[in-house]
Amino acid sequence: MIQAQRVVLDELPFAAERRSPLVWNRGSWPAKWISPPWDLTARPLVFAARRTISLESAATIRVHVSADERYALFIDGIEVGRGPERGDFNNWFFETYDLTLPAGAHQMVALVWALGDAAPLAQFSAGVGFLLAAETLREQLNTGIAQWETHAIGGTSTVDHPTIPLDGYAGKKLCFDARKINWEALRGGGDGWSTARVLGNAASGHHVGRDPNRALRPAMLPGMLSRAFPPGKCRHAELMRDASFESAPCDPARHDDKLAAAFETLLQGGAPLIVAPKSRVRYVVDLNDYFCWYANLSVGGGRDAVVRLRFAESLFAHADPASRVKDNRNSVRNRFFHGYADTFICDGGDRTFPALWWAAGRYLQIEIETADQPLRIDRLWLTETRYPLEVESESKVEPSTGWPSALPNCRRCIEVCAHETMVDTPLFEQLAYIGDSRLQALCHFVMTRDTRLVRKMIEMFDASRVPEGFTLSRYPSRIPQLISPFSLIWIQMVHDYALWRGDEAFIRDRLPGVRAVIDAFLRHHQEGLISKLPGWSFMDWTEQWRDGEVITGSDAANAPVNWLFVNALQSAAELERQFGLTALAAHYESRAELTAVAARLRFWSPVRRLFADDLGHTQFSEHAQTLAILSGRISAEQLQSCSAALSLPTVDLVRATMYFDHYCIEAQRVVGDPDGIARRLSRWAEISAMGIRCTPERPEPTRSDAHAWSAHPLYHAAATIAGIRPTDFGFSKIEIRPMLGGLKSVHARLPRGNDFIDVSIERSGETLRIQHDLPANLDAQVIVGDREIDVRARGAIEVPIS
Repeated sequence: MIQAQRVVLDELPFAAERRSPLVWNRGSWPAKWISPPWDLTARPLVFAARRTISLESAATIRVHVSADERYALFIDGIEVGRGPERGDFNNWFFETYDLTLPAGAHQMVALVWALGDAAPLAQFSAGVGFLLAAETLREQLNTGIAQWETHAIGGTSTVDHPTIPLDGYAGKKLCFDARKINWEALRGGGDGWSTARVLGNAASGHHVGRDPNRALRPAMLPGMLSRAFPPGKCRHAELMRDASFESAPCDPARHDDKLAAAFETLLQGGAPLIVAPKSRVRYVVDLNDYFCWYANLSVGGGRDAVVRLRFAESLFAHADPASRVKDNRNSVRNRFFHGYADTFICDGGDRTFPALWWAAGRYLQIEIETADQPLRIDRLWLTETRYPLEVESESKVEPSTGWPSALPNCRRCIEVCAHETMVDTPLFEQLAYIGDSRLQALCHFVMTRDTRLVRKMIEMFDASRVPEGFTLSRYPSRIPQLISPFSLIWIQMVHDYALWRGDEAFIRDRLPGVRAVIDAFLRHHQEGLISKLPGWSFMDWTEQWRDGEVITGSDAANAPVNWLFVNALQSAAELERQFGLTALAAHYESRAELTAVAARLRFWSPVRRLFADDLGHTQFSEHAQTLAILSGRISAEQLQSCSAALSLPTVDLVRATMYFDHYCIEAQRVVGDPDGIARRLSRWAEISAMGIRCTPERPEPTRSDAHAWSAHPLYHAAATIAGIRPTDFGFSKIEIRPMLGGLKSVHARLPRGNDFIDVSIERSGETLRIQHDLPANLDAQVIVGDREIDVRARGAIEVPIS
């Protein structure tokens, strides 16, 4: 029996080549990139590459595989894996598989595709290619050495969705025309195969004379989750009068119970569904949760029939999707289905259509238009895909009504926004932004001990830095985008990792990037303040700020950016001091104080007794007060006034949205305002009631129902409400500083190394009873008001609240 196991390597393969006495050979691979021998300019391009070998006896072979842009690898018709893991030209990842094969003949087939400009924005490409390098049987297997063959698959084109926001950011959707697909070649058979063209050398990034386009390195992550999930329920089934699948509402008067029942039978793996000739029908399926999935469709007959699998997060209240009005997401009645769609055109044969990329959402609309023949739908099944995040934590907050009811939404949002990178939204962009990723990483810290995805994101953002030193705002991304304040948030993300997980070698490697970012900002430091920053100075999607900028189109200094700079300087100073670089730490602290002095002088309004956003004191925001509090460099009088404004903001104060609420909660924790934290979290109370299965990008009307930057209450349940936080690098010391407010109790269990921290806090009148079960080697301190109590191991204490 064939066995295949995915392996995550700690170092590059081919040690002999890496240590070659010939400098030009060091880092080279015993394989080369290959491609089809024909013109490769047309996109999308889908081809198969095959190689047949014969083994005299059973063998275990380790192979390393990559492609440009993507591949799916099969052995004897069995899928082994997909890739490569998403990266950039200097971090071109390859997957490693250990293959156990019995004696006899075996055929390897790689399905390779490149979409060019139609690819997801996070996908890089240096030119079409495939690479397989085995550590044994090199002459028989390795591309560029063994005689691999290639064959065009054909039949694939792109589909535009001009009415949907950001069409193409997550990749254009595809049309698969079975009449033009070479089905035999897809399975590695048939005639007309051509010997592959041999391209450039395959080499690691440290190879002196490597191909400059793709520097190979081992995949950092395990294989993505792949499992079937319950098919959901058919909420609407209708014979259509015409092809108005998106513009016609789900009119209950046109719902057909028999059609719905037949389709549900199909979803449950029962009898095939027969669609009559010259008919149009649609089925709206509610998956009952938010999923990311690969769709699998098996059909028979029905030549020229068209099947679309259209997906969306919810249905819309209006025919125009630009309205963004969705209301309750549980509703289908008289709603419109606007979504992206993959399209399949049938050729009359028995076919199972390939899925090259995944879809996302809660709802699926299956649209079928038949021609002169009946179409048989044999099977439709969905396979969930995402990062295999193992949730090891637990948070219970009582009462579970109100905002705590959204904690399952937060958890699900973190799950579906974790893939080969962290993504902001799985439906619209699938891009990793620093502002989003920092909050996602904090949630990962309280959910799991697995740090691989967090480490990858920190490292990829580091790799994105432009010559001036700023990181790009999102990465990987073919279109570079600079949000300069996000570079400061990246520094805080590095600092978070140092606190929650340690790993000195990893943090030390990030310090040159931290210094480069600080130096980039210092070049814009004039008269004590940061101003004239390049790019987009996004801070938050408030209603009052155009494009999320504090002062749109102005080079003048603003308070939020300057206080954010102060906070990043302090984080950088703590990182440098951890490694004994006290002089550099002192330099950063002096710059932080210089900026804080200028900010206190220039932005403080004695009239409003608040920090203004601008030098003219015409605009005031929660953001300025929040970041000033977090700096720890304002007077007691200023602290009291700023914290009061956060707790009960006035009408003319620019309010934070759900994203920046994280920082507001952090500030309210600093000043000890549990009631203010509860009021801020209250906006999450309506999420579950509205049928949203994740957490939205912003308050209604929102573009995205799954935006991980608003899932941070999951972090705050453990780190703020239960109050469990590291106070020293590497989680070596912690504090338990609960912020229950009006809540009755909270229980949090979160991983630390090979152990767990388990804390239960219950309020009884004016007393908190705190039970703790801690690792034996952990120094912990309970803080309630002005009381500080050292605790260890397992025990219980009672502490008066006031």
